[in-house]
Amino acid sequence: MDYFSSLVADIANSFVGIFEIGRSTPPWKKGSPDIAGFDPLALAFAHNLRRDTGEACWLLFLSSYFGRHPKHHWDLLEKVYLGPGMGDGWTWENASADPVAFAGWLVENQPELSRHGNMGRAHKYVSFGSYKAMKTAGDIQTYISWVINAGGHRELFPASALSEGGSPSHIFDRLYAAMNMQLRCKKAITFNYLSLLGILGLAGIEPARPYLSDHLPSKLGANWLFGGNAVPKRRANELEPIVTTLAHYLELPFIIPVLHQAFAQIAAGSHAEAIQRFRWRHNR
Repeated sequence: MDYFSSLVADIANSFVGIFEIGRSTPPWKKGSPDIAGFDPLALAFAHNLRRDTGEACWLLFLSSYFGRHPKHHWDLLEKVYLGPGMGDGWTWENASADPVAFAGWLVENQPELSRHGNMGRAHKYVSFGSYKAMKTAGDIQTYISWVINAGGHRELFPASALSEGGSPSHIFDRLYAAMNMQLRCKKAITFNYLSLLGILGLAGIEPARPYLSDHLPSKLGANWLFGGNAVPKRRANELEPIVTTLAHYLELPFIIPVLHQAFAQIAAGSHAEAIQRFRWRHNR
């Protein structure tokens, strides 16, 4: 439990760190050199400070979709966003102006992009192969069309839940259901994206439940924490009341996304330990 408390504190502090780095991060534009220590979250916060909502939301969506790889970090997304051979980079303005060109570029440049890194843990297969590139291109094209048809990011994501006549959690649930209906990407990506919009202040939303049934790693991590070696494992609808009770007790802003991420990291660590134990027994 000490490990879990430390993990929660580290994740919560990492969100605070985004604000600190973002305040000193200039927005990327044509002619800028490669960004040292590329951090799309801090860069999104920097754009939001300058009221460039479209670019900020675009960066958060891309960061949620591609994910941060444990070893390669944001290297793959950096190459996609800065666009090798693309002087202007794939900013929201450029990608939304010609989504077909962006999708074609992504697929065509897959061999070069795959040499720079892999995708994050939201994806079952993290290597950026040819099929993954085509799937990614299609998913992002769908997202761009969805935003454009809605009139843009500002119209799609309310700055205040009051303007929508509901609570932050109610608006989160509505957007979560709408995105999952319109888009083809994993629900864990949608959850992370909407959570980041709330955390960074781009939308007046916050989840009140962890949607464990939509994200197997977080569900597994919650089971490891609350169920131990108990068999059978608890269902998502049995775990969620425990998680929401814990969130209420902790009383931290955006604690549900923090716990969601902590459970996923616990699952990843527990899975690695289980494989290590299996290999040790097998090789004896």
